[in-house]
Amino acid sequence: MKPDLFIVGAGKSGTTSLYKYLNQHPDIYFPDEHKMSKINKPLSKKNCKEPK
Repeated sequence: MKPDLFIVGAGKSGTTSLYKYLNQHPDIYFPDEHKMSKINKPLSKKNCKEPK
């Protein structure tokens, strides 16, 4: 199943509270792991490709 909504926020911006509030709704599904730190890579020259 593909997500209909993807919430992104900086640290200490209230995304965990938003997750807890929305997760109480019976029609809203969240995966068990709500923090997607695996895709959170710092931007650096080695992680960014320069245009050709």
